[in-house]
Amino acid sequence: MVGRAVSLTLEKKPAQPGEATFKVRDLTVVDHNGQHVVDGLSFDIAKGEVLAIAGVQGNGQTELTEAILGVQQHVTGSIVLDGVELLGKSVKQVLSAGVGFVLRTARSTAWWERSPFPRT
Repeated sequence: MVGRAVSLTLEKKPAQPGEATFKVRDLTVVDHNGQHVVDGLSFDIAKGEVLAIAGVQGNGQTELTEAILGVQQHVTGSIVLDGVELLGKSVKQVLSAGVGFVLRTARSTAWWERSPFPRT
């Protein structure tokens, strides 16, 4: 169809992630009804890695993002970036620490990422 053989394999060196710089431990978010919308979540992101979280609506992705950004009120556990505890910090402090985010739509937050771009 394209006039040549198509290779579906990618030849590249294996990833060599660095040390974990973003660590989430036992993160629990409780909504206004008292339900655990994120329950005991733990993960690490190392230098050179990308983590994506996906799922059907209503499974806690938005609450996880809001907890990391400092928007959620009822959060326990630990969120550490470069050795700095972010849990309990304001949104401004979290963003200043180096956390950025990507909007899903103009009205809601989908996910965050460690921005490689300098702030202007």
